[in-house]
Amino acid sequence: MKDNTVILAYLNEAWAAPDSIFEIFLESFRIGNNTTYLLNHLLVVAIDNNAYTRCQTLVSHCYLLRSNESSTLAHQANFMTPNYLDLIWRRVAFLQTILTLGYNFIITDSDIVWFRDPLPHIMTDNNSDIQVSCDWNRGDEYDLNNLPNVGFLFASFSGFTFYEGSSESSLPTPGNELVHDEYYDLRNLLKAASTKENTVILTYLNEAWAAPNSIFDIFLESFRNGNNTAYLLNHLLVIAVDDNAYTRCQTLVSHCYLLKSNASSTLAHQANFMTPNYLDMIWRRLAFLQTILTLGYNFVITDTDVIWFRDPFPHFTPDSDFQTSCDRFNGRQFDLNNFPNVGFLFARSNTRTIKFYEYWVHDEYYELRKLLKAASTKEKTVILTYLNEAWAAPNSIFDIFLESFRIGNNTAYLLNHLLVIAVDDDAYTRCQTLVSHCYLLKTNESSAIAHQANFMTPLYLDILWRRLAFLQTILTLEYNFIITDTDVVWFRDPFPHFITDDSDFQTSCDRFNGDQYDLNNFPNMGFLFARSNNRTIKFYDFWVSSKHLYPHLHEQDAFNRIKHDPVVALLGLKIRFLNTDYFSGFCSPSRDFNKVCTMHANCCVGLDRKIADLKTALEDWKTFISANQSELSQPFNWSVPNKCLYSFLG
Repeated sequence: MKDNTVILAYLNEAWAAPDSIFEIFLESFRIGNNTTYLLNHLLVVAIDNNAYTRCQTLVSHCYLLRSNESSTLAHQANFMTPNYLDLIWRRVAFLQTILTLGYNFIITDSDIVWFRDPLPHIMTDNNSDIQVSCDWNRGDEYDLNNLPNVGFLFASFSGFTFYEGSSESSLPTPGNELVHDEYYDLRNLLKAASTKENTVILTYLNEAWAAPNSIFDIFLESFRNGNNTAYLLNHLLVIAVDDNAYTRCQTLVSHCYLLKSNASSTLAHQANFMTPNYLDMIWRRLAFLQTILTLGYNFVITDTDVIWFRDPFPHFTPDSDFQTSCDRFNGRQFDLNNFPNVGFLFARSNTRTIKFYEYWVHDEYYELRKLLKAASTKEKTVILTYLNEAWAAPNSIFDIFLESFRIGNNTAYLLNHLLVIAVDDDAYTRCQTLVSHCYLLKTNESSAIAHQANFMTPLYLDILWRRLAFLQTILTLEYNFIITDTDVVWFRDPFPHFITDDSDFQTSCDRFNGDQYDLNNFPNMGFLFARSNNRTIKFYDFWVSSKHLYPHLHEQDAFNRIKHDPVVALLGLKIRFLNTDYFSGFCSPSRDFNKVCTMHANCCVGLDRKIADLKTALEDWKTFISANQSELSQPFNWSVPNKCLYSFLG
């Protein structure tokens, strides 16, 4: 949620079984009063593989809590046995981890049904860090003699210290073993390097400065020769930005972390000051510091060209969240007109500094980055579709689109990776009630196609080109994507058809000539897969710039012009055209129900016609999958196009 609150529920195999507790739990959200939207914010924590597998077919957000004892509760373990108690305490430690990541949570048992939205009852109390349900309530909500059951509990980030002291003493603390996530190694290093007050000293290091007799050696020598500074090396965590710096670091200090980044090699040598790659790395470093704060650690960040003569910790004032060195100091330490250089900086981990860093790091793609990360597969691929008000209306195209995922063959899980790009406010609002990941693409022209804009008008063309530029942005943010028109219904998982081919750019066709690499095919871009690499990014740049050459064409027609351009060949871009047997449309319906992955309502004019024929296509699919295949005496045929047939004639 916007206030960093998640809803958590634990799940084991027994409760995840069909027609068991979990299905009842989910149904209550769907039939409750203003509770359906809360499913978008539900994170199910599965404690065994079978529960995790089932979870992925039913909800958008599933996490497998790995534990040596997971299998114990895969079935209903005996109450209060040692294994049962151990897992209960591990769950408490896991909740502590959630808080250290900066999130509030509601933890609900799965045998609780939700009839109304509880958030108004929780959020109106700004003073309570923990709010818990009871078996018996004495009438005074702040009386510690109430009998809580912790079956439904809200904890705010500020309640972290309570959880820190509440976990069973024999259990490992966050960062040891419990949650192996992308920050697992970092947590271990932070714990090892930190002082008792959870403070670490950080510095960044590249190959040039790590070389023998270079900056880093001088930096370390200053600690050894300084007044009461040698002990501080125990609390120094060096963030290496390339492999060579990391290797040298390990020979000199105790705590080294390799900051993995596609741009790492850029600063392996002394990069040119203020170049785009240099700036990108600087901003990545800042985002990394934000991560340190969210993990619950204070830090001193020092440039490596700073030498230390005395212990600076006595000089940090206890009531300041952010304390920085200056190029020029005007004598007044709280005057914002000083000239800071942030070469030496102390920051405390608290809500204020975390939000400050979030604001500092915030760029125009901040929200988009978060959504892409949430929606992407392990291979950093997202499924994208655009949505306007007309197609988002109840019983319109978008509802049909989503239904196809739910009834398709191994397609329901793909909704977890769908990011809907709403082009107007009404589409965005409806999107949020139906799927987990929605992004509002803000443009001055958004309202122009909130309704069905006239085909090929200047505004229509402008919005198409803006969308194309947006896709280029996705690639530059290092995500692969499938972009699918919303009038494409999905019957089978298409990914197996992409991952076996190394093409950079793969697109569906109105007409397919049988040769998947022949540039004379007729692509429609209604279903397209693009890999994020230098070739596709440069190609999209070339494609977007072709608008100036073809101002009266839409992006599809422009593609057909530029695909033969020598520039494309020079880029080395590998283009593949998808077979209509698998990626079908009304222009060329697939003749094989056993192959078809998608059906596009192309070669069709008019929203009502598209809706009618797409609904018919879904019914054809339902009939096919329910039929006994051995009893089919002849090939199964589509009933579409029907309403769309000859629609171009008016």
